[in-house]
Amino acid sequence: MALQASGQISLDDLHVEAGGTSGTECSMNDADIRNIISKGDGSQNGLSEYYGQSSAVSGFWAGYQVRLPDGNVTWNNVNIGTPAANRYVVSYHAYRTATGGGAASSVTSSANIAGQTTTKLAELPVSSSTRASGGQVNIANVPTGTTCTISVSTSVGSVWQGVTAWVMYGITPNYASYAASGAASPSLSINVEEGDMVIAGSASGLAYSNSSSSWSGVSANFNWRGSDNNHRHMSGATHFVTADQSPRPIQLTRAQQSDSSRTAFTMAFR
Repeated sequence: MALQASGQISLDDLHVEAGGTSGTECSMNDADIRNIISKGDGSQNGLSEYYGQSSAVSGFWAGYQVRLPDGNVTWNNVNIGTPAANRYVVSYHAYRTATGGGAASSVTSSANIAGQTTTKLAELPVSSSTRASGGQVNIANVPTGTTCTISVSTSVGSVWQGVTAWVMYGITPNYASYAASGAASPSLSINVEEGDMVIAGSASGLAYSNSSSSWSGVSANFNWRGSDNNHRHMSGATHFVTADQSPRPIQLTRAQQSDSSRTAFTMAFR
């Protein structure tokens, strides 16, 4: 619940909004209180700056970029919104290696967000022993700028690579719950709490001209299908949680996509 927009406001009000217990010790320089208005450590801040503010998680989907038929991806001028100390960018990198590109177990992928080495949140399961179809989810704190560059790459040759990203404010920089699968139409249900931001993604290294992916339990952001002979496929989705659920049903339904070249995941942040 947001703080009042006018009238008397106290340090205790800020403490409670940030998740603290009323009447317990706190200070204006506590990180959870400063994060309400995205102020850095030691920054001056006054009670009046907190009128109407909220500690709730917020964010948006930033778009996607795909490179086909081969090569690493450099995605320039990504809109990452308003600068803030508590702003994070989360990327999902999907790929399929080239013929003879190496066994799945030997393939590594990497991401760079706004010139920073990212923190890996998950290495998605690969589903082929000779042509790895996999992916990675990464996060970086990006407090400055309104746009950035996101670059992704694999350690071996690829037949396609894609990346999509989400911008989040006020989160703990790790997922609260997570599920992943290489199944054809997997259930990716996870436990969520009111206020969470949920993201989801899927990719197929081999698909067909009439292939598709559809989501339930999250709202689709994009559904891309490549135009080469193998019709690579990638999708992403988002959901803002309005009530606790243990678990929240999340289902991915695929049509006309290869049995041996798939990944999918869901993650909740709070």
